[in-house]
Amino acid sequence: MHNFSGKTLREISYLLNNFRKMQIGIFLKKLIIFICLFCIACNNRHKEDNIDYKWFSFGLEGITVNKFISSHNFLFALTGPNSLWRLNLDNDNSEWGNLGFTITNSSSYSLNGVFDIIIDDYNSDNILITTRNFDTESSNHIVFRSFDNGNTWEPADSGLISISNGLVKKKRIYLLEQFQEFIIGSGGYDGFYKTTDFGRYWEKLDTTVAIDGWVLVKHPINENIVWYGGQDASWTTKLYFSENSGMDWEEIRPYPVLGGDTKVDFIALDKDNHNTVIVHTYSELVKSMDMGSTWDTLSLKVLLNLKQSESENEIYYASMLDTLYSSIDGGYTWDVIDSPNEENIKSLFFDSARNRLYLSSEEGVFYYGS
Repeated sequence: MHNFSGKTLREISYLLNNFRKMQIGIFLKKLIIFICLFCIACNNRHKEDNIDYKWFSFGLEGITVNKFISSHNFLFALTGPNSLWRLNLDNDNSEWGNLGFTITNSSSYSLNGVFDIIIDDYNSDNILITTRNFDTESSNHIVFRSFDNGNTWEPADSGLISISNGLVKKKRIYLLEQFQEFIIGSGGYDGFYKTTDFGRYWEKLDTTVAIDGWVLVKHPINENIVWYGGQDASWTTKLYFSENSGMDWEEIRPYPVLGGDTKVDFIALDKDNHNTVIVHTYSELVKSMDMGSTWDTLSLKVLLNLKQSESENEIYYASMLDTLYSSIDGGYTWDVIDSPNEENIKSLFFDSARNRLYLSSEEGVFYYGS
């Protein structure tokens, strides 16, 4: 054992005390920094909680929008016989631009004109559209494409139109869905067609599915899973799903709750679980969690629109007449939320990139955001 002198012990004690003071000082500095960061975080959270979310008017007054779609910078509005419209979302002073396809004759049914649209996943300047009864007025063509964001268009229906003995025969497609290597189109009783060159040529797919299709949806994560719904020639509900990107289809039957003289008009898929699907007909809103083997009837019945928040998978938005609903539990319960006016709601669209809910009514387009 070492023997220390009194002086040595005092020196050791002095060093230990200084070391303790240094440690306490460092601790206090860290504590002060932590408190400051915590206060900043609380202040930021408080600011977020007080963000003024409200409805903003977005133009197109008096024009019914059947469908919205957005690209990186633009919002497109399909307004049936009233043209295809485009708005630059990056420019606060931008106005809606008319991209054409107006129908002015007496058969200007609300679903005529531009019916569906695809913006190329690999180049947002490339756009492919289908039309309904547009060829009866100003064009012999039914599908068009653009390579400059809709400024100019060219026919894209080779393989769909043929001439025999002087008679023009058209194989109509209305619905579009894009996959990694091809695009499929359907909607009419002529079945499915596929293009690998963005509409330059379409080839017939060997499928037995030939219905009046109203909705074609691929899974947002697993593109092998595709759902297709509508009605057959006898007005009976038809619902199909594919596990190989639409090359083959299996009909969902018998219908536990679907069926009757109606049609499937909305389908929403769960991005985290490809077995889950929500389907709407004229009179039922149902949900299956086992790829259609069994179904639950949801509390909301007749509705006109059904949209899913892709950023928050369990949130759904729906509308019926002038009433807007939201569900935060996958569609099992619904709450009424404020809408911008008392006009009937024509269409809904949730833009997950900007966290905005778009709405169309007789008073124009609105979005809910900050």
